[in-house]
Amino acid sequence: MTGVKTSPGRSILRGMLWVSGFVFLAKLAGAFKEMAVAAGFGTGPVVDGYLVAFNVVNYPVALALGVVSLVLVPLAARAQGAPEADLRRFHGELLGWTLLAGLLIGAGVVLCAPLLPVLVKGQGGLMGQEMLRTLALVVPFGLVSSLLASWMLAAGRHLNTLLEAVPSLLLLLALLVAGSRVEVLVWGTIAGFVCQTVFFSVLLGRGAGLARPRLSLRAPLWVDFRRGLGIMIFGQALTALLPMLDQFFCGSLGEGAISTLGYASRIMALILGLGATSLGRASLPVLSAMVAGGGDLRGGLLRWTAMIVAAGALLALLAALFAPVGVQVLFERGAFSAQDTRQVSEVLRWSLLQLPVYFLSTFFSMVLAARQQHGVIVAITAAAIVAKCLAYLALVDWLGVRGVVLSSAVMYGVVVVLQGWVCLGRGRK
Repeated sequence: MTGVKTSPGRSILRGMLWVSGFVFLAKLAGAFKEMAVAAGFGTGPVVDGYLVAFNVVNYPVALALGVVSLVLVPLAARAQGAPEADLRRFHGELLGWTLLAGLLIGAGVVLCAPLLPVLVKGQGGLMGQEMLRTLALVVPFGLVSSLLASWMLAAGRHLNTLLEAVPSLLLLLALLVAGSRVEVLVWGTIAGFVCQTVFFSVLLGRGAGLARPRLSLRAPLWVDFRRGLGIMIFGQALTALLPMLDQFFCGSLGEGAISTLGYASRIMALILGLGATSLGRASLPVLSAMVAGGGDLRGGLLRWTAMIVAAGALLALLAALFAPVGVQVLFERGAFSAQDTRQVSEVLRWSLLQLPVYFLSTFFSMVLAARQQHGVIVAITAAAIVAKCLAYLALVDWLGVRGVVLSSAVMYGVVVVLQGWVCLGRGRK
């Protein structure tokens, strides 16, 4: 704790180095997986349908990871010194309710599968409907994995980031061994999440072992955990909805638009992961510990703001220069043509405009989460969604898929302005 108080910047940088390394390995596995998908299926309706169906089942998983991490990590910092029996009971109860929620939501996904062709026109929507009925199995395993990953992050163990590679690795192996078939794509995805859950359980089960799942609410820590939980669920629900909104607007742009966006988004995920993910996961435990110890976060915010914006702008410029080469090396083989490379590269370059504001938004979000300003986070998120929808309406008909990704830059620009007003101005204490 002393090291955190005397040099929080060094603690964040050290955490970023570890997380960046793990993110790179995880995203590298994802890149190889995308190469296999691109070679086997190109940018046709199979990938369109798979991406839509996967984002539907991944929506509650991403929601759970965002909410639980932002609430559980600050709670863990404040709960140091609590009786071991109380912590263990809380873990067991949280695990039990997570399991139940996963089963219920998975069943709901199956029932809602017929709605997919209504939202996504053409063959991609029909294929996505069929895939979704089976991919619903991802939900319970994904929710449990998200909870276990949050526990590891709360304990300062960044290995959870490396384990994000497991689903991609399993799907890659399935495609290489069993071939590029739709059923392999679906069942390989499910197998990846099952194995990820097993690995998390084994790592966390060492020593005292995982707590037994319970369907009760008797642990004293529920009082602190539920404080702001509802409003955080609402805010993260809006945030996790963004990939599906993008696909919804792309669904009206013709066959292949969703998969073009998907390939560009995969490369963006690697870039964002190396920067924003490592920054967020490394800074949240440190900032939370500082707030729990009565520290002041204001001192280094301006310095960090300048550093983050400069790093994001430089990275965006370099990535834009090498975008065509990167897309060609990653994807141009098999069913993925040179024309596909040009289209994906163009969308990727427009996507890079969001990098500086996205990085800064991530850091400001961690500051607000550490301060437990959950209402502010949700209010800004709601304003950002409105800005993105307005940008959709103004840009998509004019720019097509490029307008979809440009709307993200507009959204994060609005977010940073509002967050900066709170963190650097009005929100000073």
